[in-house]
Amino acid sequence: WATRGVTAWEEWWDMPVGVGDLLAPILGCGPREISLHQNVTITQAIVASCFDPKPPRNRVVFSDMEFPSVKYFWQAQKGVEIVIVPSDGVTVPLERTLAAIDERTLLVPMSHVLFRSAFIQDAAAIIRHAHSVGATVILDCFQAAGTIPINLKELDADFCVGGVLKWLCGGPGVSYLYVRSDLRAKLEPRLTGWMAHQRP
Repeated sequence: WATRGVTAWEEWWDMPVGVGDLLAPILGCGPREISLHQNVTITQAIVASCFDPKPPRNRVVFSDMEFPSVKYFWQAQKGVEIVIVPSDGVTVPLERTLAAIDERTLLVPMSHVLFRSAFIQDAAAIIRHAHSVGATVILDCFQAAGTIPINLKELDADFCVGGVLKWLCGGPGVSYLYVRSDLRAKLEPRLTGWMAHQRP
């Protein structure tokens, strides 16, 4: 603002795309597949706004080890039935998670690496099982990106969210969202803004 004033928008329009493209190889996806947002709660809200939970498919399944703001967001949503998978305080046993995800499950927000214990969840098995019963997974890679190999394409991840604060050594206010290409073509979020317009 001090040196360029309003003309600084020329680079600000493209900066989020460039940062997203820097993140893409770390997450195992391609250029132009990452959008940037303020925080993970906002990314979860954008994803949630694409769905209309109605019985019998209105369950949201997550563990008691998820980051508090993620739990708070989902517990505040109307029309969803929350199913919380109990942990042992360090791990979330895979069999408990798989048993909780059934034909009534709409969404599964899950951390690839748990923030409290650094336990690595079996994302591939959870995504595979969720898809087999028609559920959609929101994979949170906040604690995973930069610490373990991630390939969203190989995982067949529906969504991936996270931020650059931890192991990517970035600053605050930069969260990312990946949406699988076939879902991008058919989902329409109700939470939109200025940058969502075709000609902002």
